[in-house]
Amino acid sequence: MMETNVIVRLQQEKIVAVLRRLPLAKIEAIGEALVKGGIRALEVTMEGDDGKKQIERLRLALGNEVLIGAGTVFTPDRLIDAIHAGSSFIVCPHLDPELIRQANEAGVTIVPGIMTPSELQQARKLGVSMVKIFPASTVGTTFVQNILGPFAGFPIMATGGIDENNVLSFFQAGVSVVGAGSFLTPKQEIESKDYAAITLRAENFVRKVR
Repeated sequence: MMETNVIVRLQQEKIVAVLRRLPLAKIEAIGEALVKGGIRALEVTMEGDDGKKQIERLRLALGNEVLIGAGTVFTPDRLIDAIHAGSSFIVCPHLDPELIRQANEAGVTIVPGIMTPSELQQARKLGVSMVKIFPASTVGTTFVQNILGPFAGFPIMATGGIDENNVLSFFQAGVSVVGAGSFLTPKQEIESKDYAAITLRAENFVRKVR
């Protein structure tokens, strides 16, 4: 999928479910529960050794109708793993020019993390089409509004501490996409295999955002 199409699709979907350190044996069931609830974009974090396998399994289970990306990508090796697994997009918590160049050369959308106007401008100069603000709940909506003053219209993903209580305020501040992690996939529900509860929460979250 071409980068412009991925960025447009992320903005259409508005929500990315961040799957962080979840059990490999349950990843298909978790993904299916979220998709059943209306989520159409998933980000699998790459901290552990299971990230590549989780992306591959989700790709097989959910097909191409769901955007599946890789998050918390720090190194070129992890980026290569994510691409080989079939990731549609790459998300980093930081700004790394080398990773951006590598992703651009591979033709894969990359969304780096930024915290300053200088970093946002550097990302734009490196050919990035969307940036991530993380941790969003720490910097708050005023930061989003202020940084979008000189960078009006530039797509921003807000991730970190996003839930049903603050999500609308971030969209009102100007973000294009939110990433929601533990709020959508509570540990207790995963341990008890209460996938219906995960689906219901996703449904309510999607309804609120849209």
